[in-house]
Amino acid sequence: MKYFPCLVLLLAVSGCSQQSNVRLDTENQIKNTEQVVQVKTSPSVIKSPSEANNDVLLAEENKDYRILATSGRRVTYPGIALEKYDWVHKYCGRKFMSTTGDAITSTKQRNQRVQQIEYMRLYNEKMLLICKRNIKL
Repeated sequence: MKYFPCLVLLLAVSGCSQQSNVRLDTENQIKNTEQVVQVKTSPSVIKSPSEANNDVLLAEENKDYRILATSGRRVTYPGIALEKYDWVHKYCGRKFMSTTGDAITSTKQRNQRVQQIEYMRLYNEKMLLICKRNIKL
């Protein structure tokens, strides 16, 4: 019975050290996530509509028939009719564009988004034809 207070103290101290390790791991994960977000949202990832043709040809060479999708809360496929979304997702697949999230904080971002959506529309219209031609139902 005289060792009981020592045992309680030992358990309390060891519990605190585990929590601090978990906290450090969580902080490191948050820092790593922030780095990924910064890389994904860099302006260099913005594609201009004129690049769509070359990107479609490259994707076709690699047999990558996925359709480009927005990465916001509601997934959309620019250039694809709403009633075809399920079919596209099932047979062609989708590739999320990291620069098309929900948050727009400036006029510059709004203009870049318009440009990005136009690129996605052109790409998707061409890729849908290629996907239909190459998939095996």
